[in-house]
Amino acid sequence: WGSITLGGRWPGVLPPRMRLAALTQAAILVALAVIALDHGGLLQIGLPPAAIWVTVAVACISAVLNNITPSRIERRLWGPVTILMALAALTLAVT
Repeated sequence: WGSITLGGRWPGVLPPRMRLAALTQAAILVALAVIALDHGGLLQIGLPPAAIWVTVAVACISAVLNNITPSRIERRLWGPVTILMALAALTLAVT
């Protein structure tokens, strides 16, 4: 999995420190999903409406970074996924 995450710098198994980084990234994605679900009315946590713009910002940054990474496989896999994520978040934010 190392070749398709964190720039593809660690093919195979990620070193322990990078596993923690990947786990942190996963937790951030879960938090962004919760914000989007709350904003869309599927969860009722009561987050401020402006929180969706945090999701939009992080998704846009992620899209840029995943499309400029030196890892070809990461660009091909996560590039389109993160672009769609950013577009979905932006659509949710403006509707």
